[in-house]
Amino acid sequence: MRVFIQKVLFLTHGLLLCLTSLVIGQVNNKDFTGVISKFDTTFSGTGPEVYFLPKPKSKAESLTDQYRVIETEDGLVKRKIMLQQIINNFGSTSDEQYIQTIVLQNNLQSANWENISNTEVQKGNTSVAIGLLNIFAKEYLQQNLEIEAEAILEKAIKISENYANKDDQQIILKNLFTIYLYNNSLVKANAIEENFYKEAQKNKSLQEQASSLVKLAEIDAFQKEFKLAESTIIRKAIPLLNRSKDYNGKVLAWIKLAEIYASNQQYTEAQWFLIQAQELANQKQLNEHRATIEYMLGEAKYYQKNVRVAQIELGRALKLAQESQNMYIELLTTKRLGEISLQQNRIADAERFLKSYWTLRNKLF
Repeated sequence: MRVFIQKVLFLTHGLLLCLTSLVIGQVNNKDFTGVISKFDTTFSGTGPEVYFLPKPKSKAESLTDQYRVIETEDGLVKRKIMLQQIINNFGSTSDEQYIQTIVLQNNLQSANWENISNTEVQKGNTSVAIGLLNIFAKEYLQQNLEIEAEAILEKAIKISENYANKDDQQIILKNLFTIYLYNNSLVKANAIEENFYKEAQKNKSLQEQASSLVKLAEIDAFQKEFKLAESTIIRKAIPLLNRSKDYNGKVLAWIKLAEIYASNQQYTEAQWFLIQAQELANQKQLNEHRATIEYMLGEAKYYQKNVRVAQIELGRALKLAQESQNMYIELLTTKRLGEISLQQNRIADAERFLKSYWTLRNKLF
């Protein structure tokens, strides 16, 4: 009998604990939707428990989620910017206007590029075949078909081997180099630029030699050969640019050098060369580079946790980007300023920057 009473007491005690915790849980819950107008916390009959929807996210929490999504897409956006810059700087062959007329009059489709180019070669129209392939490659890039664009230009190079117009051949090679770099075909890219460098040495062109050296350094940096890349620009390219008084080339070389240091998380060194680039750009009124330099300075400060100075420099970068209509830098700067605003709990500013970011991004892509 004693054992039976103990079991009953134990079960009763357990049941009371369950009921108490249920009631407490229901009392502590709150309906944030305002839908439930009547709720009896003392009711313990049959039927499902009331489910309360979670509290809605605050504006800050919602913005944090949206900026996290943007951050995960940061690499993709920078790749899109790189591709768009390749398209914008895509070189044209000498008779492109005539080739465009042929395309329009005959309704030529890039999907048939191989048959079209073979037909023109059989007719003896090598220049037309090369020009058509160059146009088709650009069209493929605009459709985000970089591998196909690479194959088309490789075909153009093969056709142009015995072609007398070396200027057109060089244009095709330069276009192909940028695609190789984008597609991470670094060995092929290196081979093209090494040949350009040898040709520049043969022609004793200091500017072309320096340009090739900077590009070769960029390839080394992609392969994590940072020291070699840095040394190539500092010890080889910069002296050539000094001798040739190529100030624009020198600013670009310093910017590329800063990018290499930053990619290796050496932000102090990156800033030192950016300051050199900034001073020269201001001195020689090379205004097209100022927004990029200011943005990179702000980014370096941001990664060094110096948010206050980063905010100032990024603010200047945004203004310069808007003045020079550099929408790529404007996009990247807007994103970072929005993140800083959110970190500082300036919710209205964070929301404004986020809206501007999506407006710019939709315009660009």
